[in-house]
Amino acid sequence: MSPLQYSHTWLVTGASQGLGLAIAMSALKAGHNVIAAARNPRKAAEEHPELEMSGGRWLELDVNSVDVLKTIESVVNQAGHIDVVVNNAGYFLPGTIEDLEESEMYAIMETNFFGPIRVIKGVLPVMRAQSSGTIVLMGSIFGFYACPGGAMYSCSKAAAELLHETLRKELAPFNIRTLIIEPGLFRTAVVTNAPQPVRGFSEPYLSTAIGKTLGLVENMVRDPAQYMPGDPSKLGDRVVDFIDESGMAKHMRPTARLLLGRDAVKLYKLKLQSLTEDLEASDQMATSTDYDGHTGQGVSVVANF
Repeated sequence: MSPLQYSHTWLVTGASQGLGLAIAMSALKAGHNVIAAARNPRKAAEEHPELEMSGGRWLELDVNSVDVLKTIESVVNQAGHIDVVVNNAGYFLPGTIEDLEESEMYAIMETNFFGPIRVIKGVLPVMRAQSSGTIVLMGSIFGFYACPGGAMYSCSKAAAELLHETLRKELAPFNIRTLIIEPGLFRTAVVTNAPQPVRGFSEPYLSTAIGKTLGLVENMVRDPAQYMPGDPSKLGDRVVDFIDESGMAKHMRPTARLLLGRDAVKLYKLKLQSLTEDLEASDQMATSTDYDGHTGQGVSVVANF
């Protein structure tokens, strides 16, 4: 697939702060047209006038709203096309599986998983019609490396990442690509903005790995400079490079995902090591369960998709 050219139209969700805002600003700096989506665009405009001063415009969009498809259809009619969608809207939820209410679990899946689906369903008709487009998920390293004490965040991100891996295969015939960004800990308000679990944490868990997670979260709030090493503005620039296949990504081998942050790389390697060990330990037993004489042809066909 040929690299994107400049002056394309980007739609960035969750752009009122943090990584979404950083990506929107970097895209504007690179010469793109940017539609920055936020639940409260008036507040976002007051707090970040630099976006409109740089040529961007705000859009009221709540990914949980039943009006998402209508809103995006209106945007498409006005802009004429949408070339890049960055699904960034989402939040972190602390809590153990035992302690969290089901309503809390449903809520985070609604935003972090079904929210991106609504946005994707809104832009796919126009992307298919124009035979081009890029759909980007702001995932998380914790969608690959499980986070004790933040299981539902990990689950929501993991589900969204697998969704995008599937879409990569479904949409390739239409010249639409999907990309996954997996950042580590960047200096944003993601932790301070996180809702607190209704029932808190049961005492027995506090002496386990979950207690260590809570300690890290407290340290991130108390001393973000020490415990959140990532620079959002640099992330924004790298994401734009990755999507445009320019700058630092100009000679990078095409890939489906991009890790950002030294901590993300470290955790990714740890998980890969664990998976490799499981594979090697399971190999002999795994291959002993087929009917005699079966060649596994079905799996071979799927692997070629």
